[in-house]
Amino acid sequence: MTNPSNRAVRGSDLGRDIVIEELLSARTLASAHLLAVAKLPLDILSTRWREGKNRPVDEGHINSLCKSFVNRGIGRQDEGNFMKVACSAQAVTAIKAYLHQSRGQTGNAAGSSEYDGANNRPYPTPEPLDFRAWAEATNELAEVLDGQHRLRAAQQALGLSDKSNRWWVCEIYDKDTLPSEIRLQLCMNRQELKLADRDGQIWTQLVSMFNSPEGVLRGENNTRDICKRLGAALKLDGENATKLPNRMLIILRNEQWNQFTTSWCKTAIGKETFNASKWVGMIAHRLDHFWISRFQRVLDTLDALDREVDVP
Repeated sequence: MTNPSNRAVRGSDLGRDIVIEELLSARTLASAHLLAVAKLPLDILSTRWREGKNRPVDEGHINSLCKSFVNRGIGRQDEGNFMKVACSAQAVTAIKAYLHQSRGQTGNAAGSSEYDGANNRPYPTPEPLDFRAWAEATNELAEVLDGQHRLRAAQQALGLSDKSNRWWVCEIYDKDTLPSEIRLQLCMNRQELKLADRDGQIWTQLVSMFNSPEGVLRGENNTRDICKRLGAALKLDGENATKLPNRMLIILRNEQWNQFTTSWCKTAIGKETFNASKWVGMIAHRLDHFWISRFQRVLDTLDALDREVDVP
């Protein structure tokens, strides 16, 4: 299947012909896998990822968000603040059936049918569906792809309010059909520079994407094309759009360093300290055994620290 973002138009730069690729947002690419947009109760949202490991929680950012919610209000119904979550299509079918049966309506018991995934997000924005009775219909948790800090802050700010008021509007995607490459784009946090993802967080997501059975990059051999697609998926600009993906690809294609880097980034401190540029510099020396044997001692210590503090 051809990615729509690969379509290109011709332009010019100082008299030279250049190819300018069409760029589609992650939400546009994911729209075919949208099940619904609805109010979901906060306590059925999980921040554990089925692919990769979620970024570390910034408690200071959570506290700032919580104060903002309390002092300025909570923008949970603003489209720009919708959380992106994933679950099975069966879970969404179950809540719709439950609402239809409990309310005895012949139409859409949850609200406006316009915000059903089958309609591919029409504009202007209609009223979200109301799935606050989610737990009555299914035991499945919805996986938060983007928005864990908003979730934690909302749980604090709304903790003492009535249960029916503890919800957030979410874009619900089909976890079983959403391609790994698009999933990665939805997970990447590039909107706030303060919380921009570190190399270690990016690495864990890339490994999950490359190891996924349906991963579209597994059989790709063209380095330039892979780097370009990774740059787009990671929402990188300028020189980083090519440099960082190229560094990651060098490590991915080196079996020894691939395995070691994956183990390194599974630890909390390792994921925070991993630097792709320095890693590639060590690989260039062709002293793999020398570097890895020395770093292995550090990795053993990091593993022990993680076990002591029981990092989730």
